[in-house]
Amino acid sequence: MDLKTIRKLQSESSNHPSEELLLTMYIPMTETGISPSKTFRQMLTEAQKSFRSARKGELQLSEPNWDHWKCSGAMTLGLFRSENLTLLVPLRVRMPARSVVAKSFHLKPLIMAQKSMTNALLWRMTGKTATLYLIEPHSELRLTAFRLTGKNHDDSVRRMKEETLRELSPNTVGVAAEGESSLSFSFREIWGTQSPGQVLGVNDDFDWPEYLKEETRRKFENTIRDTLEEGKDYRNLRFLDVTRKLMNQELSRLCVSLEDMVYGNINPDTGAVEIHRHGGEVEDDVLDDLVEIALAQGVEVEVVPKRFFPNGASFLS
Repeated sequence: MDLKTIRKLQSESSNHPSEELLLTMYIPMTETGISPSKTFRQMLTEAQKSFRSARKGELQLSEPNWDHWKCSGAMTLGLFRSENLTLLVPLRVRMPARSVVAKSFHLKPLIMAQKSMTNALLWRMTGKTATLYLIEPHSELRLTAFRLTGKNHDDSVRRMKEETLRELSPNTVGVAAEGESSLSFSFREIWGTQSPGQVLGVNDDFDWPEYLKEETRRKFENTIRDTLEEGKDYRNLRFLDVTRKLMNQELSRLCVSLEDMVYGNINPDTGAVEIHRHGGEVEDDVLDDLVEIALAQGVEVEVVPKRFFPNGASFLS
């Protein structure tokens, strides 16, 4: 999943007929004690009630192939449905179950998964095979594997270097190798010369997957705290302050809570925000609407878990 997916959904939200309803689901694939199929069916039943209540006809939606998406490494499956589009997006991060029927797609979880997920790379050598894994805070995904060749492993080390460079991203916190010692240390020697600032370890007796998961979690949380600290002088802004700044293109950054849902709507002409105490069967999340407006203007957007916000805040800019 990349920014193209988010832009595609934004475009669909902006261009669909104003009377049409859009459905968004985030379905956990690894929830203990409940299957994704059961969660999907429960969400679909509630969404169908909302469509009937709004006199939008009967909502028809086929159930996803769960085995396929589990094999893809998805920990949450995002489902986006309009009259012209049904899009399934695998997310390699746990998100809370959520179903939203509204006039626009609900994008906050998708944005958080796309922008904020730190990772690490782990090479594992077993027998005659080298396998590269992508390690994220809550998951381990096999990326590629190949057979080791040559007596001194020169070809294999070069291949490992090429594959590592291909998978590196700004969110990569480190690279590690475990398994066949001579190959691991040869890779470390070459990689350390190529990228001396990259934290890299080689140790056959160390639990690299758990260590790297913890490192990616720590990096992810530190990034969030830094983001919130930079915006600390603006924590008391009202919704109207933010919407007016957006409309005047005076905003450079917006942070919103992942979990919070603030029901209501934004007046596109004045920026006035009407907040409703309880969400109806069909109602937009104002926080998500703020995010969509900000993204359309090129504003930097961060979606942050609620626990990091001070004093119960839902957003800052």
